[in-house]
Amino acid sequence: MDKPAGMLAANLHQDLSEVHWVYDVFDDFLYNAEGEDRVRRLIADALWRCRCERSIMLDPGLRGRYPSAVHLDNASHLELLLSVATTDPRKMVYIGSIDRRVDFEWLDGLAANDVTIEIFGSVHPVAAVETQQKLDALIERRRNISFHGPYDNDDLPGILAQFRVGLLPYRAGDPMTDHVNPDKLHHYLNAGLAIVASPIPAARRLGRYIHVMATGGDWAALLSELETSRLQESWPRETNTWDKRWVELVNLVLPGEAATLTPHAERRVGAA
Repeated sequence: MDKPAGMLAANLHQDLSEVHWVYDVFDDFLYNAEGEDRVRRLIADALWRCRCERSIMLDPGLRGRYPSAVHLDNASHLELLLSVATTDPRKMVYIGSIDRRVDFEWLDGLAANDVTIEIFGSVHPVAAVETQQKLDALIERRRNISFHGPYDNDDLPGILAQFRVGLLPYRAGDPMTDHVNPDKLHHYLNAGLAIVASPIPAARRLGRYIHVMATGGDWAALLSELETSRLQESWPRETNTWDKRWVELVNLVLPGEAATLTPHAERRVGAA
């Protein structure tokens, strides 16, 4: 953490003395950094752990680094979209950041089949030129893929209602995806979409509800399975809302007071 950020954290902690501080570990904050950048991130992590009364982690795989943290899973504000069940299973969508985590080879292999894929999101500024080049090359090669640009969370019901299958094309076995717990998995499932995901840890943990496919896998067999599969129908939507997570968080920080407090916002807003 640089000096201004460290001073800000210290000042906030001093000025907001009546606040309950919770460290939200929503990813591996080292982000595969090296050298001085890694040292800064380790210092920032240690500082926030010392300043906060509690820690929550989005990925249970980080338990070894944060042994006292409580796992608070992701959630979604979306409800079941009835139109999804009658939509062609070959109509597919990806929502989220387009960045170094995206496996363009995985998408290319899927798009070689009789499907349509629509992408909604923004190209991340880190390595933006390289990512944009890969996206442009994919769209040029596969005319059944289209890119629609940024969206807002309020747009999600209207977007997802047009599709049957949600995609998570992340690079498996990569430090950038080992501890990510993408919002989109919960958005897709709460909305009633089937999911096809690459085998990152977050997807494997939800294996009973989604289809996991590695790069170079048997796409024809999977597409045939999607015609009749209903894995997503057993998803416990009612326990994966932000209202539910709010109660869990308040019970962690202020046991017994959750019923008297009202959530004001989602914990995580935007694409991930």
